[in-house]
Amino acid sequence: MRWILLIIPIWVLSCESAVIVTTDEALQKGRELSRILDGREIDALYSHFLEVEYSKQQLTNFLSRLDNTVGHEKKFLNDRIIRGYATESFYKYTRYSVYESSTEPVHTIFGFRENGQLYEFTVETLPKAYPSQHMEYETKTNLMLPFEGLWTVVWGGRTYNTNNHAGSKDQRFAFDFTIMNDHSMSEGDGSENKQYYAYSKPILASGRGVIVKVQNREPENKIGEMTETPGNYVVIDHENGEYSFLCHLQRGSVNVVEGEFVKAGQRIAKCGNSGHSTAPGLHYHLQNTPIIFDGEGLPSQFQNYIANGNRVIRGEPNWNEVVKN
Repeated sequence: MRWILLIIPIWVLSCESAVIVTTDEALQKGRELSRILDGREIDALYSHFLEVEYSKQQLTNFLSRLDNTVGHEKKFLNDRIIRGYATESFYKYTRYSVYESSTEPVHTIFGFRENGQLYEFTVETLPKAYPSQHMEYETKTNLMLPFEGLWTVVWGGRTYNTNNHAGSKDQRFAFDFTIMNDHSMSEGDGSENKQYYAYSKPILASGRGVIVKVQNREPENKIGEMTETPGNYVVIDHENGEYSFLCHLQRGSVNVVEGEFVKAGQRIAKCGNSGHSTAPGLHYHLQNTPIIFDGEGLPSQFQNYIANGNRVIRGEPNWNEVVKN
């Protein structure tokens, strides 16, 4: 069961904090806030809150509920910082941990601005991963990463703390990729698709096969908005029981048609922001049927790529890795 401990948008003031200049400083701030939270330092934590938005008694009650449900952090799993731009820079610190009394990892988010003001605080348990029958499956297709240049794995891996697709039957082993620079996905204020580094970049066929489905007419989303569709997408039949799905493509950019044979590495579309997507990026997954939302996800082992500067002969990209062919 998934249950939410606390999700509140907040406007807070920390007089103690210096201006955050680098992403390393933001990462350290997120870790310090996590230490304060785990130490149940009510006064220190509350110094970041405006009383009109969230009272000290509410915070005290929340920490008590935290004690009674999951307890304290037992084991750190992973964390990261993402930088964005609006009227000023802001940062989102995401942390995954094992807690004393929780069977599933706990997800904590601290969002704060350059001046140290918090705008988001979230603590929730993660749902269970889908119990796939294909955990030991070995990919038959000679897969390559479906893009050019350096991309960051936003979601990827086999556990919920690295991949928010893990609970889905058809997308159990899916990936989300984007391009980042200094932990940021965009330049400027990030309010338009064209400001995102990944937007309009070429998307490649992940392996040889036949195009069996194309959607090319879904509109592009405004940043921060999304629909409940896969957006524009291409499905490749690798003719061995494996089907590649490449989603959120730019409207009108798909340059292949159903029935067309493609080679691995062939340009087939451009990266967009369509469907169930709030910012430009690429969703990729492999499954055992050509019907979207109807099939079982299969592990995608790509061949001969680089992850964080190291050559990988055959492997599955993981959360937060920077990868390229």
